[in-house]
Amino acid sequence: MLAIGAAAALALTGCSDKSTDSGSDTTGTGTGGLSIQPVTQVDLEGREVPKTDPAQAADPAGTGSATCPPGTAIAMAGALTGPDAALGINIVNGVKLALDKHNQANPGCRIELKQFDTEGDPQKATQVIPQIVNDRSII
Repeated sequence: MLAIGAAAALALTGCSDKSTDSGSDTTGTGTGGLSIQPVTQVDLEGREVPKTDPAQAADPAGTGSATCPPGTAIAMAGALTGPDAALGINIVNGVKLALDKHNQANPGCRIELKQFDTEGDPQKATQVIPQIVNDRSII
Protein backbone atom coordinates (compact mmCIF):
# COMPACT_ATOMS: atom_id res chain seq x y z
CA MET A 1 0.00 0.00 0.00
CA LEU A 2 2.91 2.31 0.77
CA ALA A 3 4.29 1.83 -2.76
CA ILE A 4 0.97 2.79 -4.34
CA GLY A 5 0.74 5.90 -2.15
CA ALA A 6 4.30 6.92 -3.07
CA ALA A 7 3.61 6.42 -6.78
CA ALA A 8 0.44 8.51 -6.55
CA ALA A 9 2.30 11.30 -4.74
CA LEU A 10 5.01 11.33 -7.43
CA ALA A 11 2.41 11.44 -10.20
CA LEU A 12 0.56 14.32 -8.58
CA THR A 13 3.79 16.21 -7.99
CA GLY A 14 4.75 15.80 -11.66
CA CYS A 15 1.37 17.17 -12.78
CA SER A 16 1.33 20.18 -10.50
CA ASP A 17 1.46 23.73 -11.83
CA LYS A 18 5.04 24.98 -11.63
CA SER A 19 4.31 28.32 -13.27
CA THR A 20 5.79 31.34 -11.54
CA ASP A 21 3.77 33.71 -13.71
CA SER A 22 1.08 35.44 -11.71
CA GLY A 23 -1.05 35.65 -14.83
CA SER A 24 -0.85 39.42 -15.00
CA ASP A 25 0.11 41.10 -18.22
CA THR A 26 1.66 44.52 -17.75
CA THR A 27 2.43 45.08 -21.44
CA GLY A 28 -1.15 45.44 -22.59
CA THR A 29 -0.52 43.08 -25.51
CA GLY A 30 -2.39 40.19 -23.92
CA THR A 31 0.43 37.84 -24.84
CA GLY A 32 2.86 38.23 -21.98
CA GLY A 33 5.09 40.61 -23.94
CA LEU A 34 5.18 38.53 -27.13
CA SER A 35 4.70 40.23 -30.46
CA ILE A 36 4.51 39.18 -34.08
CA GLN A 37 7.58 40.06 -36.10
CA PRO A 38 7.84 40.03 -39.89
CA VAL A 39 9.61 37.02 -41.34
CA THR A 40 12.00 37.18 -44.27
CA GLN A 41 11.66 34.64 -47.06
CA VAL A 42 14.90 32.89 -48.01
CA ASP A 43 15.89 30.74 -50.97
CA LEU A 44 17.46 27.27 -50.85
CA GLU A 45 20.91 28.77 -50.26
CA GLY A 46 19.67 30.86 -47.33
CA ARG A 47 19.79 34.20 -49.19
CA GLU A 48 16.98 36.67 -48.64
CA VAL A 49 14.43 36.70 -51.43
CA PRO A 50 13.53 40.24 -52.49
CA LYS A 51 10.02 41.34 -51.63
CA THR A 52 7.60 41.53 -54.52
CA ASP A 53 4.75 43.89 -55.11
CA PRO A 54 1.44 41.99 -55.06
CA ALA A 55 0.20 44.32 -57.79
CA GLN A 56 2.84 42.77 -60.07
CA ALA A 57 1.51 39.20 -59.67
CA ALA A 58 0.93 37.22 -62.85
CA ASP A 59 -2.45 37.93 -64.36
CA PRO A 60 -4.25 34.73 -65.40
CA ALA A 61 -5.82 36.66 -68.29
CA GLY A 62 -2.40 37.25 -69.78
CA THR A 63 -2.47 39.47 -72.86
CA GLY A 64 -5.74 38.00 -74.07
CA SER A 65 -4.12 36.54 -77.18
CA ALA A 66 -3.48 32.96 -76.02
CA THR A 67 -4.34 30.08 -78.35
CA CYS A 68 -4.58 26.36 -77.63
CA PRO A 69 -6.34 23.31 -79.04
CA PRO A 70 -10.02 22.86 -78.13
CA GLY A 71 -10.46 20.60 -75.09
CA THR A 72 -7.18 21.64 -73.42
CA ALA A 73 -7.35 20.94 -69.70
CA ILE A 74 -5.41 21.10 -66.48
CA ALA A 75 -5.85 18.66 -63.62
CA MET A 76 -6.08 18.86 -59.86
CA ALA A 77 -5.68 15.73 -57.78
CA GLY A 78 -6.31 16.12 -54.08
CA ALA A 79 -8.65 15.70 -51.17
CA LEU A 80 -12.07 16.94 -52.28
CA THR A 81 -13.91 14.77 -49.77
CA GLY A 82 -12.88 13.33 -46.44
CA PRO A 83 -11.19 14.96 -43.44
CA ASP A 84 -8.83 17.13 -45.52
CA ALA A 85 -11.44 18.26 -48.05
CA ALA A 86 -11.23 21.92 -47.03
CA LEU A 87 -7.65 22.07 -48.33
CA GLY A 88 -8.51 20.60 -51.72
CA ILE A 89 -11.69 22.62 -52.11
CA ASN A 90 -9.80 25.86 -51.45
CA ILE A 91 -7.26 24.92 -54.12
CA VAL A 92 -10.00 24.09 -56.64
CA ASN A 93 -11.80 27.35 -55.92
CA GLY A 94 -8.59 29.33 -56.52
CA VAL A 95 -7.94 27.50 -59.78
CA LYS A 96 -11.52 28.07 -60.94
CA LEU A 97 -11.19 31.78 -60.23
CA ALA A 98 -8.00 32.01 -62.29
CA LEU A 99 -9.44 29.88 -65.11
CA ASP A 100 -12.57 32.01 -65.30
CA LYS A 101 -10.44 35.12 -65.71
CA HIS A 102 -8.22 33.39 -68.30
CA ASN A 103 -11.12 31.95 -70.29
CA GLN A 104 -12.99 35.27 -70.40
CA ALA A 105 -9.93 37.09 -71.74
CA ASN A 106 -8.75 34.36 -74.14
CA PRO A 107 -11.54 33.08 -76.41
CA GLY A 108 -8.91 31.28 -78.51
CA CYS A 109 -7.75 29.21 -75.54
CA ARG A 110 -10.46 27.90 -73.26
CA ILE A 111 -8.99 25.74 -70.48
CA GLU A 112 -11.03 23.15 -68.61
CA LEU A 113 -10.33 21.94 -65.06
CA LYS A 114 -10.50 18.20 -64.45
CA GLN A 115 -10.77 17.29 -60.77
CA PHE A 116 -9.64 14.01 -59.27
CA ASP A 117 -10.58 13.21 -55.68
CA THR A 118 -7.95 11.31 -53.71
CA GLU A 119 -9.78 11.83 -50.39
CA GLY A 120 -6.30 12.58 -49.02
CA ASP A 121 -5.53 8.85 -49.21
CA PRO A 122 -2.14 7.95 -50.77
CA GLN A 123 -3.57 4.65 -52.03
CA LYS A 124 -6.31 6.46 -53.94
CA ALA A 125 -3.78 8.95 -55.30
CA THR A 126 -1.81 6.11 -56.90
CA GLN A 127 -4.99 5.09 -58.73
CA VAL A 128 -5.76 8.65 -59.89
CA ILE A 129 -2.35 9.68 -61.20
CA PRO A 130 -2.32 7.21 -64.14
CA GLN A 131 -5.69 8.63 -65.24
CA ILE A 132 -4.17 12.12 -65.35
CA VAL A 133 -0.99 11.05 -67.11
CA ASN A 134 -2.92 9.06 -69.74
CA ASP A 135 -5.38 11.86 -70.51
CA ARG A 136 -3.91 13.56 -73.60
CA SER A 137 -6.06 16.69 -73.09
CA ILE A 138 -4.38 17.48 -69.78
CA ILE A 139 -1.30 19.67 -70.12
